[in-house]
Amino acid sequence: MSNDNQQLARIEAMPSLPDEPRSPQALMRRATDVAGICREIVLKTAVTIQGRKFIRVEGWESIATAHGCFAGAENAEREYDTQGNHIGYKAKGVLRNARGEIIATGEGFVGFDECDRKGNPTWKNRDEYAGKAMAQTRAISRTCRGVFAHVVVLMDAGLSTTPAEEVPDGGFDDEQRVSKARNVTSTPHGTLPLKEKPPSKPPAPAQATEEQRQRWLGELKKRGEYALGYCYDKGWLLPPSGPEGDMTPGEPIETLDLRHVPVTKRQAAEILAELDSLLPVDQARELQDDDGDLGPQTEPEAQEPELEDGVETMVGILEKISEKSGTSSKGKWTRFGICVSGRWFSTFNATLAQVAAKDKNHSVRVFYKPGEKGDDLLGIERASKA
Repeated sequence: MSNDNQQLARIEAMPSLPDEPRSPQALMRRATDVAGICREIVLKTAVTIQGRKFIRVEGWESIATAHGCFAGAENAEREYDTQGNHIGYKAKGVLRNARGEIIATGEGFVGFDECDRKGNPTWKNRDEYAGKAMAQTRAISRTCRGVFAHVVVLMDAGLSTTPAEEVPDGGFDDEQRVSKARNVTSTPHGTLPLKEKPPSKPPAPAQATEEQRQRWLGELKKRGEYALGYCYDKGWLLPPSGPEGDMTPGEPIETLDLRHVPVTKRQAAEILAELDSLLPVDQARELQDDDGDLGPQTEPEAQEPELEDGVETMVGILEKISEKSGTSSKGKWTRFGICVSGRWFSTFNATLAQVAAKDKNHSVRVFYKPGEKGDDLLGIERASKA
């Protein structure tokens, strides 16, 4: 057929849309509506790493769609350093409104220096299409995050606005930061940072033995796929990852590292109780009847601390917890009361109150300082069986 006889299709311009809301009230109403509509799909597709929830690209795209926008990515390209070495892939994400206008861009990068928790390269030895695809996925998530992060906050305060595709397999390494914070504020049990004293007895081992690991694996294997999924959610094992058709299998339960094996029977019992709450009722009841043998784990010997000047201690049964709020010239306040064996102690520290709530009706040791208006609670911990 000749060109003269060809009929060109006419491209009609998109119809004009009503003006977008501009007032702060209208914008916030729209964001709130989108948060309610998209909350279910965002939470359903979110991934849990080290106890924190991160949003995957599907969740970000749903938020964009609900705003009348659509996200995409341009071609991913190889990235080189100044010496000409191929170091990864980079892609540009683009967010367009309903008129097709670009309203935001973002960048996604996949580097060959990325490693899993065992130090093995994540992308260096993978096929090129897989690395480019991940760069585009990260670009889309990053672009949407830059525009719609406030919507995530309206959905659920427990959601992180960091895109899930940017989080390392084992999560971010916050152990050093958390350790420093604990040394400055309080111990994990909410007790006071007391004066250092050379221990008279060797401390309990910080890491389990191989024998304990094998016994622990036996307990986990009794719980089958539930235990495996639990380990994936906690970040103890690498879950299946990668694009469909080229997915890397997850780590088997036998590769569980020693640092994820509980050292004491109390720690093991707490983990198993949480895990058994996920099991079918019949299976959980059967496992409860069979306590199993968790090995020679024992509670560490309690070291008697040296108290600071003016600080006293007492052991008793935690009977009651009260709470009273008010307002002063300095702002709002909440004072908590802790009753131990008929004696009341008070504190404004909400963390101490939360720790105490877990030990209600148990024997506890309290650290306090007598004052003119009563005893000020400074720390609390569950008393040892001895």
